[in-house]
Amino acid sequence: MPLPEGVPTFTLVGEFAPLSPGGGERQGTLAFTPVPAVLVSTATDAILLGTENATLGASGEFSIELVAEADEDFVWRVDETITGQPPRSYTIEPGTAGSTVALTSVAVTDVLPDDYVVVAGPRGPAGADGAPGTDGLDGAPGADGQDGAPGADGAPGASAYEVAVDAGFVGTEQQWLDSLQTDAEAYTDAAVDGRLEKAANLADLTDAGAARSSLGLGDAATRSVGTGAGSVAAGDDGRFTDARTPTAHAATHASGGSDALAPASIGALPAAGGTISGNLAVEGVALGQDTPAAHGVAAWCYDPAAAVNSTQLSGGVLYLVRVDIAAAVTVSSIYWWVGNPGSSPTSGQCHVGLYSSAGALLASANVDALISSAALKTTTIASQGLSAGAFYWVGLLFNAAVTPELTRGSGWTGVAEAANVGLSAASLRFATNGSGRTVLPSSFDPSSNVGANIAGPWVAVGA
Repeated sequence: MPLPEGVPTFTLVGEFAPLSPGGGERQGTLAFTPVPAVLVSTATDAILLGTENATLGASGEFSIELVAEADEDFVWRVDETITGQPPRSYTIEPGTAGSTVALTSVAVTDVLPDDYVVVAGPRGPAGADGAPGTDGLDGAPGADGQDGAPGADGAPGASAYEVAVDAGFVGTEQQWLDSLQTDAEAYTDAAVDGRLEKAANLADLTDAGAARSSLGLGDAATRSVGTGAGSVAAGDDGRFTDARTPTAHAATHASGGSDALAPASIGALPAAGGTISGNLAVEGVALGQDTPAAHGVAAWCYDPAAAVNSTQLSGGVLYLVRVDIAAAVTVSSIYWWVGNPGSSPTSGQCHVGLYSSAGALLASANVDALISSAALKTTTIASQGLSAGAFYWVGLLFNAAVTPELTRGSGWTGVAEAANVGLSAASLRFATNGSGRTVLPSSFDPSSNVGANIAGPWVAVGA
């Protein structure tokens, strides 16, 4: 039965284990009876009596909540009934309120008689003062006090004459004043004669040429504007806007010319060959092979002539096929190829779309109506500007009674590794991402891509 609310309790825990391996788990109970047998809780006005029992668990462990130490002195009598050992009884002191006490850590004493009565002895002498505690933190600064009353005026200071006398002047105060007047009269018009007048605007210079030389100036300021010798040119002088055609001189920059240019100087490869570190976009045929540009598309996963077979795609699986963009281009079409038709598409659950290399859906279109016939499919999407040197994925998702077979390259065992050799999950050429899908996700985590078991399906993107 739970104790009344407010009664202070502690938790007693313990475990009875066998003495040797294979000795079997301990089973039994522990009975806890207060001594004296009746406890009075002054905090709750409750009378507590009876015995509390704890049953050992599967590993011999137990845990029980008991009344904690209080104003009234008492102990707990413990009666053990454990398999494999004789019964045992002893008493323990109660723990402090809210604590958890291990049975092995408490003092065990012989069992007390049922008529045990606790008698309080006289109060002992006061203990010695404990050591001083550490200083507390400084309190917050107090508010500023009120301004004090104005102080008394200081004593008058010495006069200028007195200061002069202290500094060594000899004479009366009038003589000191006269000495000042004499110094002032030294600054007369005669005294400043020969100095430049502001109103003259430098016209009173004795030697203007010497002044310019002293300032480090040339003689352009003294020359007139014109086209002849000894003059300076104006900003709109026609000689500055001569639109004459340069003399042909391409031969001087050719190999062996007087001003030959090296291929590296103009970003070209030498005739002996070299390495292109950037992206190479070719419009037409390159190295004897057709390029996407030769077919009027921006990029494809590989030459469609290499799509020699077809595979039925699994329903609800997102297929991803990478296309690499060599030059910046704007596309609005996705090309894909149905080798054998599907049937009975699930309404609204057949889609193709374009994803960024980060897994963000850029554009998509529903293709429910296109899976029931075998042909090259051209699906229009919202125009997307694709960046040079980046790659994108075409995403394909189908749900139908019979999903379509799409053309692809190799389907041999190991193609998931071989067609993606050396690539991380986030940059696979042919991959899948998730199953049980009904729509193209707005985004996916490229690092969770898994290599597809086909080199395909074949796809392309274009205007």
